[in-house]
Amino acid sequence: MSVAAASPRDSDARFVSDGVHAPVTMVTIPKGFRDHAGVIQTNAIHSWVKLVRPESLILCGDDPGVREMAERTASVHRPDIKKTELGTPLVSDAILRTAREARTPWVCYLNGDIMLDSSFGRMLARVDKSVPTLIVGRRIDVDVTTVLDLDAPNAEAILAEIAAGGTLSPSNAIDFFCFTPGRWVENMPEFAVGRPGWDNWFVFNAVRRGVRVIDATGQLLTLHQNHGYGHVPKGTGQAWNGPEAERHHQIIGSWFCYFTIDDATHVLRAGGVKSAMSVNAWKSRWKRFRLRTSWRHLIPEAMRDERESIEVQPAGWPRTKVRLQRMFFALFIAVVLVPLRLVRRAIHRVWWPLRVRVLRPIKRSIFGRRPDIDALRSGDE
Repeated sequence: MSVAAASPRDSDARFVSDGVHAPVTMVTIPKGFRDHAGVIQTNAIHSWVKLVRPESLILCGDDPGVREMAERTASVHRPDIKKTELGTPLVSDAILRTAREARTPWVCYLNGDIMLDSSFGRMLARVDKSVPTLIVGRRIDVDVTTVLDLDAPNAEAILAEIAAGGTLSPSNAIDFFCFTPGRWVENMPEFAVGRPGWDNWFVFNAVRRGVRVIDATGQLLTLHQNHGYGHVPKGTGQAWNGPEAERHHQIIGSWFCYFTIDDATHVLRAGGVKSAMSVNAWKSRWKRFRLRTSWRHLIPEAMRDERESIEVQPAGWPRTKVRLQRMFFALFIAVVLVPLRLVRRAIHRVWWPLRVRVLRPIKRSIFGRRPDIDALRSGDE
């Protein structure tokens, strides 16, 4: 029996929200609702429906329990999702179909093990949806083994208490993508869900095409429920490694195209959206400049003509932008670095005579001449 159908209290519920819906269409690809996977996916989907309250929720796949969960939560069930040769659903098919059909300003793909609270909807209200945008954020890894009662009045307090005992994950683990639908998503290759690399490529694709990427870490609660990876077909090594992971790396082509949350162009703070100014953000700017110039060959050949946005920037702007960047660096070298070198030489030319002709005689007159070490040694012998 699936865990999703194990609770009689939930079996008749329709989860019809009384409050305001968040202007977002959520989509996910759950695994079968069995054992621990059923527990964490039930917690995740209940948190979205009861606390975030999206205008639409789409559950993709035909694994056991997915259709039943969609019926109980009044969600859309999409069983006809494309799959790989090994039977793994394609996350690219779920994202592209949802982005094309969504009637909301925001679309959000989430992994089925992520729990959210109402801070997600408040976060969307603070971001301008008229600008092509992708929102990501670091998650908090927690251990959850039971189905949580998210109907309770203190449901958000329960999640906050669980989060207090968790750990913040590294910036290369990305489990949700909230974005404004547009043509910049259309070039997504066929990626399998739950395999590495596609999430890093998604950020890379947004950044290189001029889409604003916002790091919302700290402004919303994102809980990742820890789990195993025994479901990976023909898995090798640890976690998600296998033939499908190798295929992802072949599609992406180079490790320089694996972007993380540290490569976000903006950061969501309490005062609003700000440009990212951290050390990692400046390193990312330099990396993006190199990818547009000397490192361009590292981008897969099929993507080189689309490395700039076809929505944000007018025709002819990509080449002009690269020229302006080159002019800026040339000007920086001419105005800053070269004068600094000249000033250093000038100081050296002034300082050395001053030290030898003025300061050294003054020092000798005060402290006396330093004894000759070699003479002292010869006298001792």
